[in-house]
Amino acid sequence: MGKKKLIVIWPYRFRDFDWQRFELDFLAPHVEIHVHELIDALTHKVKLQGFSESNGELVERFYCVAAPVTDRSGKVVAAFSSTVPKRYLSEKIVSKDRMQECVQDEARQVSEEFWAYS
Repeated sequence: MGKKKLIVIWPYRFRDFDWQRFELDFLAPHVEIHVHELIDALTHKVKLQGFSESNGELVERFYCVAAPVTDRSGKVVAAFSSTVPKRYLSEKIVSKDRMQECVQDEARQVSEEFWAYS
């Protein structure tokens, strides 16, 4: 009661997701958690770093970064994302750091435009 819930709609069947492949380096390896706790932990990580990333967990050969677009109060109203084949990283066509920086900058700019017109 009174707790907010994060509802996630996945582009695949939720029960088929391989949770073991999910990189949880910010959690102790021996901690047993349930799905709602996992979602809370991942949401907390995104809030701290300002972006979310998928390094092949959802689609094996792709790397994706997303950052929130917010309204004036800080409420997330949309997201900005970019996806590249993982080989671009290994071939040094782009770096993770640069993608994260660019996506966050674009999300911030979209947020500011949204504030100007809302």
